[in-house]
Amino acid sequence: MTTTDAEHVAVVREATACLSEARALQSKNPFTKEDSSRVESLIRMAEFLLPEGQRAVRNIKLLTAERKAGLDGITRNQEFRKFLHYGKDALDPERRAQSIGTDTAGGFLVAQEFSDRLYSMLKAVDPLFDEEVVTVVETRTGGPFAIPLLNDTASAASIVAENTTSTIADLGPFDQIVLPKAPTWRSPLVKVSIELVQDSAFDVGEVLAEAFAVQFQRGIGASLLTTLIAGAGLGVTAGAATITVDNVYDLFAALDPAYLSSPKVGWLMNRATFVAISKLPASDGGKIFPMAFDKGRPLLLGLPVFISPSMAAIGTGNKSVLFGDLGTFIVRRVADSVRVRRLDERFATELAVGFTASVRVNAALARATGADSPVKWLAHA
Repeated sequence: MTTTDAEHVAVVREATACLSEARALQSKNPFTKEDSSRVESLIRMAEFLLPEGQRAVRNIKLLTAERKAGLDGITRNQEFRKFLHYGKDALDPERRAQSIGTDTAGGFLVAQEFSDRLYSMLKAVDPLFDEEVVTVVETRTGGPFAIPLLNDTASAASIVAENTTSTIADLGPFDQIVLPKAPTWRSPLVKVSIELVQDSAFDVGEVLAEAFAVQFQRGIGASLLTTLIAGAGLGVTAGAATITVDNVYDLFAALDPAYLSSPKVGWLMNRATFVAISKLPASDGGKIFPMAFDKGRPLLLGLPVFISPSMAAIGTGNKSVLFGDLGTFIVRRVADSVRVRRLDERFATELAVGFTASVRVNAALARATGADSPVKWLAHA
């Protein structure tokens, strides 16, 4: 073996050792930042020593990128928790300088874990935020958003005689609605004692998610309901302070049967209204609408009742019941628009910390021009 051959063998062995160490580090659990940096160094060394081993190096690079992406997600959750407990000054300076950390107003783009919990709580307090009830879409930006519509509820098939040309008809008419720029909704301040915030056994994120969900429901939920009612149509007019059996049946009958096949057809009302309807007596002393449930939801005429605290009570001038295809109600939320701001100085003399959250949401009822409304309301005289 020549000197050149011996040197080449040594280089190959060193490069192989680098790749072996890199593979071993990749299999570690947990995979840390230090491991990621070491793997990158080993890859650079292997590329320098062994150009012909590019395929092996590329494979290790791809795996490292996947592990590092997962590590970044964990880091973001950890940084958000650190921000909640100790404020933005506790974050690493280099990390805070990046746009995904704090913004100029002191806000913090929350971790996905917190966002999911917040949205889950919103669904729990009001079905107007639930994608199983309405249609929720997430847009990348908050600018105007066009939704195409097809109004084909009047079209029907027909029998065509043999060897006869079929009738030609256009599909449609087509239409669209445009959601305006999504506004930013901001919650009131939530004040929490410093001791409670910094207690490692206390999940401040859980409590904040619940508090913000209730606050958002009261503000955003009321606005969503106003939008829904504005797009819906009159189904039936009831007495000033009552709902009768005939009112319920008449509201059901007012909806175009074409909408009844939707999987999201149902009733929307508050709990007190549902109880009042459930108490309507039958002639035999029983109840016209006995209590029935499906998947935990009450039923009325065999269709689900969605209890919304945003709905008005039975009373003069109110619209207390909605019925129809609630899936035609489009709720748009802007991706990554949830932000939490920590106010350390506001309650400093009380040894407390203030938190406020913001999110961008708006909505519209998908109703084509001239089409019968997919949702009808019961109004009180």
